[in-house]
Amino acid sequence: MEKHQDSHDRLVIALLALIVLALIYIGIRLTPMHGMKGEMRKEMYQHQTPIKGEEIKNPLTKGLQFCPDVKIVDMMPMSGTSTMPREYYIYSDTRYEIAQMDSNWVAQNCSVKEQKVY
Repeated sequence: MEKHQDSHDRLVIALLALIVLALIYIGIRLTPMHGMKGEMRKEMYQHQTPIKGEEIKNPLTKGLQFCPDVKIVDMMPMSGTSTMPREYYIYSDTRYEIAQMDSNWVAQNCSVKEQKVY
């Protein structure tokens, strides 16, 4: 009877260890880590989009990472000089400057329609 109890205890300990390892693995996959591989990093930020008033910035890259709805190219004639950029993104009726975005990430992960405004 004692041998049966020992094997039962070992089984319970092994199952608990397996559960702990699974939780650790899930925690690693959900938390940004400095040494992350490119594909894992891409998966984490690929489907995130900003909530109004909130920006998603990947701490491992430069700029915001989400797929804008459209890229606006302002082709209207100007008089004088302006400091306002003539190209920008729109997402959920909010303007995002090109400089705010991780342009490489957007180019690789998004299919953004370009709209020229006259």
